[in-house]
Amino acid sequence: MRKSSFGLLVLLAILIPNQIYSAEITSFSAKDGVFGQSLLKDKSDSPLKENSVLKGILPDYNVEDEVNIGVLPDYILKPRDEVNIDIWGSLNLHYALTLSDDGYIVIPEVGRASLNGLTYSEAKKKILNHLAYTYAFFINAENPGAGKALVDITLGKTAGINVFVSGEVKKPGNVNINGINASVINILKKCGINSQASVRSIQLKKLNGKIYNFDLYDFLLKGSLPAEFKYLNDSDIIFVPLRGKEVSITGSVRRPGIYELLPDEKLSDAIKIAGGILPGSQKEIKIFRVKYETVDEISTTIESDCVLTDKDVIDIPVGDVSNKYYVSVSGEVIHPGNYTYFKYEKVNDLIKRCGGLNKGAFLEGAEFYRNGVLALVDLEKAFSESGSKFNFDLLPGDKIIIPKADPFVTVRGAVLSPSSIFFKEGENVDYYIKLAGGCKDNADKDNVIIILGGTVKKAYRGFWLDFWSSSPPVPVGATIEVPVKKN
Repeated sequence: MRKSSFGLLVLLAILIPNQIYSAEITSFSAKDGVFGQSLLKDKSDSPLKENSVLKGILPDYNVEDEVNIGVLPDYILKPRDEVNIDIWGSLNLHYALTLSDDGYIVIPEVGRASLNGLTYSEAKKKILNHLAYTYAFFINAENPGAGKALVDITLGKTAGINVFVSGEVKKPGNVNINGINASVINILKKCGINSQASVRSIQLKKLNGKIYNFDLYDFLLKGSLPAEFKYLNDSDIIFVPLRGKEVSITGSVRRPGIYELLPDEKLSDAIKIAGGILPGSQKEIKIFRVKYETVDEISTTIESDCVLTDKDVIDIPVGDVSNKYYVSVSGEVIHPGNYTYFKYEKVNDLIKRCGGLNKGAFLEGAEFYRNGVLALVDLEKAFSESGSKFNFDLLPGDKIIIPKADPFVTVRGAVLSPSSIFFKEGENVDYYIKLAGGCKDNADKDNVIIILGGTVKKAYRGFWLDFWSSSPPVPVGATIEVPVKKN
């Protein structure tokens, strides 16, 4: 019964790696994008509904079907916008007037008022003054609430406009949209931007030749959205260029993430965009810079204003240098030590950050610890098969130990002379146990195991395979464990 229990433990040890891959070592499929990109994410993959604003992309969309969601005071009036004038009290009048192609309305009994290019707020004041001039006995322009008749001026149907979008967008071309909703942000949300698109150097080209630069970070971080970006006009062109430079900021900042930088922005600007440093941050920071297949580690301080390059990773450690923020690599790598934990970083990527493996690195004997416990994972395949499940995502506190190639095989447990024996290619367990003096009388020969790095294998394969081969060859650097029989 106890023999069977030990065999069950060995079986569980063999099955553990699958459990680790599916549970403990989580593989994240979703990646964090550049800050701001999610706001301009393409929504057009969802089915289009009747009267949906998304139909503005399609040629058969009727702008009159669009719902008026409200007008801000700085909305700029243009031809074909509709103005509603309601007067009640001692005087009852209602007019629905559309701006002509020349941008004016004609109010019956009052006359012509040019409104083109005025904001909604300015247009209301102008119309009220025109009405008060004609109906002075009823309408008080200086104090509208004190007049014998009250006036309400609202915007009805708004003109649809056509804007052309090009560059790094998923749906380039002409976009027809309700004038109220015709902001740079709304139009780009409808077109969708590509993953490599800039969100900070978007160009808005006007028919008169003027070019404005739209920086989404001004809106996200400062709440700034000037009128030229809020309300577009017919024939405006939006051009989305490729992103020039991005950096990752990790550690003790208020908003860790990936950020796009403008050409003249430096380290201090990047930290400011990330919300600034948190109290208790260390003054010394590290910048990891990718060069070809190597990663340079640059030490600097928060006060410095060094120039950053594309794909730089800036790490700002907190005062407490604990396992919560680091992963550890020791042994046969170029630069062993504690490394800042990066979300979604895999085993292979971490080894590259360490400068790569030394020539004497013994991959088969590498060990991996999670939460202080040796995990049964195949690190050799993690290094050699970067696209496989073996190259898993790391978590804070993970430790990797890569030993030197050991030309010996260690035999321990219930043998007469536990020792390290010089490795000989192709030899099996029996060869090494014999050189260790043989098994003791209390040895459990049926449950001998071979331990190498994070893997455990049963030395003898079973009765039927034993008929052809007593056991598989023992790899270099392995440990043979001969257990004691349980009474």
